[in-house]
Amino acid sequence: MTPSSGHAQRLVALAEEELALLAAGRVDALAELQERRDAALAGLPAELAPADRSVVAHAHELQVQVAALLERALSETAAELGRVERGHAAVRGYASSLKRA
Repeated sequence: MTPSSGHAQRLVALAEEELALLAAGRVDALAELQERRDAALAGLPAELAPADRSVVAHAHELQVQVAALLERALSETAAELGRVERGHAAVRGYASSLKRA
């Protein structure tokens, strides 16, 4: 295995770890993975060997899955924030009506 193969394999392992963290709801741990991914990417040469290309392509496929999960989580969070804001507005309105009564 060449040094670049190690970096390419590390990208796959990191993407798999990221998927596992997302599945466990551990979004807070993703920032640390980004630092390790940056290091693995920095270790890749400008031109990859054919075997390394397929490994990096697999890492990319996993990252596409990660991005889809993050987009879904973001949408769910935005929807929840909307529900909280509507509830908060309703409580403010109710409190105002009690003050007038």
